[in-house]
Amino acid sequence: MSRVVLTGLTKIFSGEPAVSEIDLEIASGELLVVLGANGSGKTTLLRLLAGLEQPTRGRIVVGEREVTQLPPHQRFMGLVFQDPPLQPDWSVRQHLAFPLSVDRHVAGIDRSKRIAETAEAIGVQDWLDRPVGDLSGGMRQRVALGRAMVRRSSVLMLDEPLASLDVDSRWELRRQLRPWIKHWGATTVHVTHDAVEAQWLGDRIAVLERGRLAQVAAYDRLRSEPASLQVLRTLSPWPVNVAAVEKAGISLAVPAEAVRLVTEAGVRDWPTATIVASRWVHRELLTEFRWQLGEGEAVRWWSVAADAERAWLAGEPAQVAIDAKKTYWFETASGRPAASERGASWLEAMRRSWRGGEL
Repeated sequence: MSRVVLTGLTKIFSGEPAVSEIDLEIASGELLVVLGANGSGKTTLLRLLAGLEQPTRGRIVVGEREVTQLPPHQRFMGLVFQDPPLQPDWSVRQHLAFPLSVDRHVAGIDRSKRIAETAEAIGVQDWLDRPVGDLSGGMRQRVALGRAMVRRSSVLMLDEPLASLDVDSRWELRRQLRPWIKHWGATTVHVTHDAVEAQWLGDRIAVLERGRLAQVAAYDRLRSEPASLQVLRTLSPWPVNVAAVEKAGISLAVPAEAVRLVTEAGVRDWPTATIVASRWVHRELLTEFRWQLGEGEAVRWWSVAADAERAWLAGEPAQVAIDAKKTYWFETASGRPAASERGASWLEAMRRSWRGGEL
């Protein structure tokens, strides 16, 4: 296991920074997930770590050794791509044996034993003599992971290795990947755009925005205290509803899963909504609705309910219920967190209006 430290890491392509001033320490044995949208710089960051790209400036230290200028084969790191370059006519055994045959760090080990241990751990022990071209996509990705792990590299890097798999294979590998990595103890950087995958796998999550490190923390901390509106959106598997309060210069943000639509009148803490569309997504009901929180045009929001008894019909009225613990306030101009007291004051005034009083 090795600690990884990045200092001021920057890569510029054609005058534009792909990653910019990344300062990050990854603890020995930590499984860090780098999460971000397409174009946020995730893959570039991983390629810099692996030595496939040279930084414009900055340093990379692994353990006690600076590797910034070292070529990939001198960094003793394992790397798995989204679409791994496997030889279809090679057997699984040949793929697992190849890294051991060319790596001087593993000279003298019992290679047959290492291959057998790795094959059993990743669940391909019954396919060792099968050509990789005869295997399913999920099995091929297991072979790629095994090929990276068989060396027992001190650092393992995974570039969206599950993104091309079908849903069942993706969930099965998610379930198994974290125990595998923890068993071998490698310091691991896993890149993904999938928020659910990041939550499932990571000890911590590093959120990238346009090449910059927006926030690094465990998921619970990120969700309870997001450093920006974009961090909240990146973490959410469903839409994040946003309404700007222009007079106050702040915006209310509520994840769709914190919004419920009900038929009972109850206390009107929020104005009545009108349903736009409603569709089942797996076992959850995703509903788009229109309502007017304040002055100006009506805004469109989303609700996700796992316990809904029926889908809503377009044009139906509905009462809105929002989990107050899952509301966030951000400065409209910067997207940074705003004092919740400002939002609470606005809500108190607006609720008098929604109940028929005066602003």
